[in-house]
Amino acid sequence: MIHGLSPEEPGWISILVLTELAWTLRRVYKLDRTSIAGVLERLLSSKDTVLEQRDVVRRALLAYQSSKADFADCVIAVTANLAGCSRMVTFDEIAARDLGMELLA
Repeated sequence: MIHGLSPEEPGWISILVLTELAWTLRRVYKLDRTSIAGVLERLLSSKDTVLEQRDVVRRALLAYQSSKADFADCVIAVTANLAGCSRMVTFDEIAARDLGMELLA
């Protein structure tokens, strides 16, 4: 249980906040990918929280766990794919390599 929240009165977390959380855990707190994925998994499984676009978060987490791409790039790739985009471009070499995006040089 997350302090102060309950299944009767769950907290709502936006997908943008989740991407910022993953970034902060990595950059500020120096957590490794496994630990960050664990935090996101706990939020996904919590009955005390409502996650915006839970299915997108779940899919992005799977992409994050199977690649070296940042969680934000995984969210972008998943949402673009679900929107029917056939081509995604990025300046990020890892996202291009691991998520099937086209690298802009």
